[in-house]
Formats: sequence, C-alpha cells, structure tokens
Amino acid sequence: MPQLIIHYSDNIDIPKRWQPVLHKIHRGIAETAGIDVMKCKGRAIRVSDYAVGDQSSGQAFANLQITIFEGHAESVLRKIGANSLDILKDSISTELECQITVEVRTMSRKRYFKSHQTSMR
Repeated sequence: MPQLIIHYSDNIDIPKRWQPVLHKIHRGIAETAGIDVMKCKGRAIRVSDYAVGDQSSGQAFANLQITIFEGHAESVLRKIGANSLDILKDSISTELECQITVEVRTMSRKRYFKSHQTSMR
C-alpha cells in the first residue's frame, strides 16, 4: 500500500530518472515497517506553476508525501520520514535555496480500495 508522491519545482537539478530514488525509499520503508516492497508505489511530479515564500529568486522545493496504512508505531513512522528525507537530500543537488520536506500520513484500511488485474492475453 505505501504510496509515495514527490512534487518538485522545475528549477532544481534532479536525478535523470526518479526510479532509483523511489526504489531506495521503497526498500527503506519495507525494511523499517515490515512491508512487502512489491506493494510500494511511487511517482514524481515536476511542478512548473508554484510559489515558494515571497518568491525571491533562487527558491526551490521538493516535497515527498508518504501514505501508509495506520497501525505502525510512531517511532516507525518517524524513522520512515527521517530516512526518506536523508535519501532525498542525497539525491537533489542545487545551487538554489531548496526546501526539502517529507510528510508521512496514515490511512485506514477501511477507506482504501484496490483491484489487482493481470493481462488476459
């Protein structure tokens, strides 16, 4: 279930491909929370219409939102957030003032709906 969404401003240098970063975060979540890594899903979305602070020149951002099923100890959620922040900081290089943030949210299993389909060839 863990869902990862990275929103990032279009003025920062990012990895050529976000997949290695997302896979590293997936593995960290799986190890920390005891979750099957194959259930993790992530995406990165480049944002070109945004504002940071007073919009002074040289401002940038990257925000990772992690949604995970409720039931994990607060210490586990905090470790997931801190580890994910470290991975993002190591992955983003910029000359700009860049706010890098991680938000860990929990969701009730009662409000999550899923269908797993396979190819019918």
